[in-house]
Amino acid sequence: MDLACIVVSLLVILFGGIGGADASIPKDLGLLSTASLKNTFASERMELSKVIMDQGILPDSILLNKKRYKISYTIDPMYTDYLARLLKKYSAEYSAVVVVDNATGEILAISGYERKKSRFNNSIVFSSTHPAASLAKIITAATLLEKSEISNDTLFTYSGRPHAFQKNRVLAESTPIMSSMKGNYVYSERGGKKKNKRKRIRRVRERFQTLDEAFASSNNIVFGRAAIKYLAPHELYDMAVRMGFNQGVMSDLFTEKSSFSVPTDRLSLAELASGYNQTSTINPIHAAILSSVVTNNGIMKTPIILSKIFEVDTNKEVWAPAVIERRVFSEEVGRRIKQMMESTIQIGTGKKSFVKLDPSIKDIFDMGGKSGTITGGEPYGKRDWFTMFVAPKDQRLGKGISISIMNINSGSSNRSSLLARKLVEFYYYNRFSNSNNNTAGNSAHGNSKHGGRNLVRSDKV
Repeated sequence: MDLACIVVSLLVILFGGIGGADASIPKDLGLLSTASLKNTFASERMELSKVIMDQGILPDSILLNKKRYKISYTIDPMYTDYLARLLKKYSAEYSAVVVVDNATGEILAISGYERKKSRFNNSIVFSSTHPAASLAKIITAATLLEKSEISNDTLFTYSGRPHAFQKNRVLAESTPIMSSMKGNYVYSERGGKKKNKRKRIRRVRERFQTLDEAFASSNNIVFGRAAIKYLAPHELYDMAVRMGFNQGVMSDLFTEKSSFSVPTDRLSLAELASGYNQTSTINPIHAAILSSVVTNNGIMKTPIILSKIFEVDTNKEVWAPAVIERRVFSEEVGRRIKQMMESTIQIGTGKKSFVKLDPSIKDIFDMGGKSGTITGGEPYGKRDWFTMFVAPKDQRLGKGISISIMNINSGSSNRSSLLARKLVEFYYYNRFSNSNNNTAGNSAHGNSKHGGRNLVRSDKV
């Protein structure tokens, strides 16, 4: 293992989460850059993490070891009031929203809401008790594109309901007869029951989709079959680890780790690849980072929420965050997954929510997303996920933001993808609507963070 990988491993163990990483960092996960730490401040950050997780608040100051410390955060106040009103209007039983700056990894907004108690509680944002559902398809797509010869346009056959997970259909070994294509169907030869000691071959009619279409429509059967045919169990698991699972995803707080298991057989490989399982879990911050990695062409910007920590008595800065970047997959793989996520909004599960998006927003941004739906987790309920990136087409305007939204037991009228669209509109009207011809820095804030942008506020929810 080269020196850069050793440094990454040590930093993940020191700052990545309680207990460090469960798996070693692959050799191709090179360290790109780090900022020097003035003080690791580990025990104090551990106590601060407990306060944030247990109480669901971001305290302005905290008493640690008989000393009081003042804490500043990366949170952009622009989002705070808007998210409060948005989550109250489109309330689910539980909701969690995260906004991350793609350029820096800074968390610009977090908000957790409980409808029954009518209160905001950020504990759910840091919790990893939520099944990842079809967000796992981002991991599977990256592995398929990296480890096999398939592309976005590779055709796959399937039968049955694409959003279900019928074991017999996923595990069935079909041989498509491509010359028998007709309309949206293809005839396949499939092994049937044995008769007179000989295996029967029967002809079945199956539908077909490209990998791009299967991702956009969140087809469990296609992704399960593709993983069985093209991937070894350890390849899928290794990609999950590279994308932050089984290790602390943040560099400043000690948070719960997202989890991903090693597939043990063909069925578990298909379940993990499609997201149709209860064992793969993720927290909403990590969900936003999945989109950020894609729009950053395979580079993970480790998320941070602590800006600085000062000792109150001396006004001395005692801690500053480490800025860690690492390559997760190649630029080419990132470009192809980006196309799949764009298809999700254009033709897939996100189309209904984004069809009414202001055309001027579509002109200025590249946007892509991934949805996920599953029942389970803690608190128990039906989870509706949506993670997406929003990046200006003109790179002079910065790298944009990534968003994750999770609703538990929400109705069809307040889907997570709809809330994501509302947040995109708010971001556009408050950062770009009056300045399309201006240029900005590499931050999602643009010049507005420094008072150089004449903005038009839009607080409509």
